[in-house]
Amino acid sequence: MLKNFMSQFENPQGIMGRLVGQILYYENRERNAWAVSLLDVQPKDRVLEIGFGPGDALQRVCALNTQGFTAGIDHSVVMVEQAKERNKNAVREMRLEVREGSAMALPYDDASFDKAFTINSLHIWPDALKGLMEMKRVLRQGGLLLIVEQPRSVLSEEELSALIQERTQQLNATGLLNITVETHPMKTAPVVAWLGTS
Repeated sequence: MLKNFMSQFENPQGIMGRLVGQILYYENRERNAWAVSLLDVQPKDRVLEIGFGPGDALQRVCALNTQGFTAGIDHSVVMVEQAKERNKNAVREMRLEVREGSAMALPYDDASFDKAFTINSLHIWPDALKGLMEMKRVLRQGGLLLIVEQPRSVLSEEELSALIQERTQQLNATGLLNITVETHPMKTAPVVAWLGTS
């Protein structure tokens, strides 16, 4: 029972998945606000989020790029439904599009976005490097790519340092430029962000 419940945090489904979506929405607001602040979203920006969950970060982006366009991809039908409901005005105004899909094959043309980001989803992708290459593909030249993770399973400074090094190497392998790492302290666990430009 506990194992089934915990698996819902990776791919929310059914009634239990809807409950998990509500938990994620309220528990992650501080982390999401920090992540979106790093994007420096401008009014006409085109922004993509992969693994948007219940749609809190999408909502924050839509409040900033009021003349732009936001898109989201998530592999959970339940999260797509929740994000659409939470952002129904932006969806109705066609400023936001949320779709079920995979980071492994983004349904967008090359150079479609100014900014692309993911929060706490990279660790469950089947192939992290392939997904990062897809993110880079859909970014225009000079566009910003942002990865944010709150690794609650990391138990020591050494493990955190190893994770930071691993993600940095993956971003380097994509050919991204100007890669930087930032951290944000939180009560439950520190949050780490990796930024790079295409």
